[in-house]
Amino acid sequence: MGWQAFPDEVTDTRARAEMLDETIDILSLLYARQPFDYDGRHFHLRLTQLDTQYYPPKPIHQPRIPLWVPGIWPRMKSMRRLLKCDGLLPQKMNPNGEFEPVTPTDLKQMKAFIDANRELTTPFDYVAEGKTGDLEPSQVREMVTEWEAAGATWWVEGLWESTREQAEQRLRNGPLGYI
Repeated sequence: MGWQAFPDEVTDTRARAEMLDETIDILSLLYARQPFDYDGRHFHLRLTQLDTQYYPPKPIHQPRIPLWVPGIWPRMKSMRRLLKCDGLLPQKMNPNGEFEPVTPTDLKQMKAFIDANRELTTPFDYVAEGKTGDLEPSQVREMVTEWEAAGATWWVEGLWESTREQAEQRLRNGPLGYI
């Protein structure tokens, strides 16, 4: 996963999830622009000792910059984390703990969970990811329509394994190729 380049970085999955939870809390407090102290398991801040002029500027989007985080279906601890955020980067794990591709049906189930349990009234985004570069326009329309019907509000074109030239060509094709 590339962690070998950062030998001092925490790589334990559970610890990283705890750090993400604390980071969400810290960012929410920081963007409120009120002095606070924070004592978590991983992070300790004494921001009451820092003048608020050094806090990040008040964002236009309230209550803070939108936070999109991964949610692993059907892992409830991961899904509950989303309830205090603003967007879902969906992932799916089978009972053996192996990641599987997320389907529109999975996204629909995740959205139903979030809609039923989220108390925040701010907008929430659902991000779908896939590859459309080798598809015909009608296939792209069909794929995107299926994800949209499941609740997706954003599309991320998966270019992770692409060469630079392939990615540049895909971007030159424009949004979702040509739909």
